[in-house]
Amino acid sequence: MQYKKWYYETAVAAGTETIHFLPGSNEVDPQLARQYQAHLKATGDLTTLALFNEVVELPK
Repeated sequence: MQYKKWYYETAVAAGTETIHFLPGSNEVDPQLARQYQAHLKATGDLTTLALFNEVVELPK
């Protein structure tokens, strides 16, 4: 749920949801999970980061 909250907060701040899409498409960027991980690290939310890492499958 925290991921969805972050997703929409960043989209609202940018004024568009397309910041999370691959250029020229409506597909979510596969690197978005890494961006969220970086956000969690930057904010020091290590508990949420640990939980997120347990459930996310990152692209290779």
